[in-house]
Amino acid sequence: MNEKNKLMLQMGIFFILVFGIFTYIVLNEKKTIILTPKVEEKILQYIDNNYATEKSNLDIGKIKYIKDKNTYQIKLSNTKNKNLYFYVKYKKKKITSTYKKDYIEGNSLYNSFENKYKNDINNIKVNFTNKLNKYPTTIRNQIINEDIKTLPIYNIEKELTIEKHAKDDIITAITNFYNQNKELGYNPKEYTLTIVDKNDISFAVKIENLTENLITNNINEIISAIIKNDSNIKTKYSINYNYIN
Repeated sequence: MNEKNKLMLQMGIFFILVFGIFTYIVLNEKKTIILTPKVEEKILQYIDNNYATEKSNLDIGKIKYIKDKNTYQIKLSNTKNKNLYFYVKYKKKKITSTYKKDYIEGNSLYNSFENKYKNDINNIKVNFTNKLNKYPTTIRNQIINEDIKTLPIYNIEKELTIEKHAKDDIITAITNFYNQNKELGYNPKEYTLTIVDKNDISFAVKIENLTENLITNNINEIISAIIKNDSNIKTKYSINYNYIN
């Protein structure tokens, strides 16, 4: 086979491959378009069968196809709080739902709140004291209808860096962080704060169960006791602290 024929053969093979890939993509796109109405009908029927009593409280979104997961899904959001939602998904002729985890237990609402908190204050961790469905109906409705940040239903963790591990430096770091939270409208039930001396890696102390009352009224006594490693402070104020070495 001369070079000219060899080149033509290679170009022919390349053309067939490109054409095949293009045809596959086009057929898949057409298949998705054709299947979407049928899948939507099945999902809506599933919603009617499983969430009939809840349906009046839900906004039902439009069906979407998630290409990389080969999944169709519809998002359903609470009419009073769009951050409380769940998905009904269709994949390989099987319908599943995130209703229990995202909606009943409140994970979607909690995650949305945590993401907002992290946008306001970097490197913070939020821990909720209970799943949404564990609260009485009155409190659960309050959580859904009001701004979570004002409700003491969550604890936060944060690492605070100081220049030196002197009492005044630690107190200043804690009170400044507390004031920052209050200015932004956050009202956590408790704080867990890890104090780190950036100039001395041998010093780090984790303080747990700090409340607003303790920070505003007793922080001087608490930090003095921690620096002296006087563990009696744990019992007196129901806190805990541990040096991290």
